[in-house]
Amino acid sequence: MKRYQLVTRFVSSGNSVLDWGVGNGHFSYFLVRAGYSVSSFRFDDYPKVCGALASESYTHRKENPSGSISLPYENQVFDAIVSVGMLERVRETGGNSIASLNEIYRILKLKGMFLCFYFFSESVWLD
Repeated sequence: MKRYQLVTRFVSSGNSVLDWGVGNGHFSYFLVRAGYSVSSFRFDDYPKVCGALASESYTHRKENPSGSISLPYENQVFDAIVSVGMLERVRETGGNSIASLNEIYRILKLKGMFLCFYFFSESVWLD
């Protein structure tokens, strides 16, 4: 798939990558297998696929949004951040697209790469 090719083209193997929104864990699975140091983040339960990723190069964080837009990471910690169908869904949890992008910017290293893959859905309306 094109998104896998784009990641391997623009992000060096071994770099730290956040799978923001992680979904069912399929993209984190790809990232670990491709040799990245992977962190994943989501608000609800741990994805089942991610359980199969138990390794030193994979970590997962779950946090309740509780009105906070802050992601639980230090400033400039990731070489790359991947969003697969997440940005268009932040409003479903009471979030804000611009505030989310500001958080992505905050935790992304200088000259880091943000790869955002949007999935069109008739049920999602963006401004």
